[in-house]
Amino acid sequence: MNERYDVVIIGAGIGGLVCGCYLAKAGLKILIIEQQNIPGGYCTSFSRRGYRFDVGVHYLGAVKRGVLGKVLNELDLQKFLTFHQFDPTDKIIMPQESIYIRAVPEDTIQEFERSFPDEKKAIRNFFDFILKTDFVSIYSKIKKLTFSDILNEYFTEEHLKSALSVLMGNIGSPADKASALTSIIFLREFILDPGYYPQGGMQALPDGLLQLFEENGGEIIFGKRVEKILTQNNQVQGVIFDQKKRILSQCIVANCDATTLFKDLLCLSDVKEFNVVDRLLPSSSVVALYVAVKNNLRKIVKEQCNIWYSNTYKVGEALSSLRRTIMQNELPFAMICFPSLHDLLITDKHVIEVLINAPYESEEFWREQKESTLEKLFSILKQFTPALRDEDVIMKFGASPCTFERYTANRGGAIYGWASTPSQIKSNLVPQVSSVAGLFLAGHWCTSGVGGEGGISGVANLGRNAARLVMNKLKVQWPWNYFILK
Repeated sequence: MNERYDVVIIGAGIGGLVCGCYLAKAGLKILIIEQQNIPGGYCTSFSRRGYRFDVGVHYLGAVKRGVLGKVLNELDLQKFLTFHQFDPTDKIIMPQESIYIRAVPEDTIQEFERSFPDEKKAIRNFFDFILKTDFVSIYSKIKKLTFSDILNEYFTEEHLKSALSVLMGNIGSPADKASALTSIIFLREFILDPGYYPQGGMQALPDGLLQLFEENGGEIIFGKRVEKILTQNNQVQGVIFDQKKRILSQCIVANCDATTLFKDLLCLSDVKEFNVVDRLLPSSSVVALYVAVKNNLRKIVKEQCNIWYSNTYKVGEALSSLRRTIMQNELPFAMICFPSLHDLLITDKHVIEVLINAPYESEEFWREQKESTLEKLFSILKQFTPALRDEDVIMKFGASPCTFERYTANRGGAIYGWASTPSQIKSNLVPQVSSVAGLFLAGHWCTSGVGGEGGISGVANLGRNAARLVMNKLKVQWPWNYFILK
């Protein structure tokens, strides 16, 4: 480790890693400082008793026909990764309908048409709009709208609106609050090019990025937290970490919680972001149940796709009042995924994960509610896997929003950054180019004007853009295409 670098990156989440890879490939001297002992943030895996669990990401989209694929190709990262695309990728289960999301978009459209034949023309028009309309036209039409506004424009069938609203669990906001732009960007990725699982689990993606980063001369320090960003005359000078160790740099890229960044690391109350982060609301967190089974899961589970389950058509109400939802005797919705079934190298050591959006509340709240919530999630799992017997379960444990806050240092355990509402995606709120010279943001805590930055492709795109902004600041030529439009 040296005492001076061109750029210091705070945090080895996907945004920070992608940014670091671009900068290192451009020949710059880069240091990443990461508080955990592994890279990836929410896109990580961990092992217990030989079983591998993914922390939060259930699969990747846009690998061939989207933003993530372009990043992987520009970085030549495909040589480190092998992907399996499964089909169907998801199944939406409502009280009266079951609808598959498939790897081929036309097949997905036909699934919705079969379930809602009276809305066949509207369904075709809706998917043509989100999948075929150019991004600039979409942006100009819906940037101030909610997802409910769009659903109401196209559909009259309430059950159809509810089925599409269930997918908003992947954004963390109910349809009547979720930015239409964020929602459409998510659906484009979710429908157009879904269902990629990396061989070796989700940890394979950050591990591949780290390998590329180090091969290009980048350096990383694990298990250390940046304690302060040094500034002089509103220009970054470097960072302090590990009890007064000082690293100097021309630029800093923050891939960390924005509240911590502007309130604790900078301590500059006269910058505009200092007050902005107090006004913005973070997204929801999740409760995650992790289950290990001793038998071959392929013999227990008939369908290997992810399940989006709701026992109510009032999906918006359930997502709007998460505290009340969690307190119910029976949870109204959940997502079930089977990551080990999508890694073709795994023949045993199978796992299941069940998740539900959840509020942060307080540590006391989750001390009281965590175990009962996990048991309710397990009851939902048994409902959809009747062949799974209690004796098949080797272990089951879980994580609450407090767990995710401790692990990621994200405010309130937020899993999607800021809540993606129309008023909170404005690019001038927490922009990538901060009001402190030389300080740039990557990851889901900055606002780009389009929202949808909580997903892996979104933060990868932000990491790429942060690298471009840094290189422009340092007067280093950007050799790749200038824009990536979603």
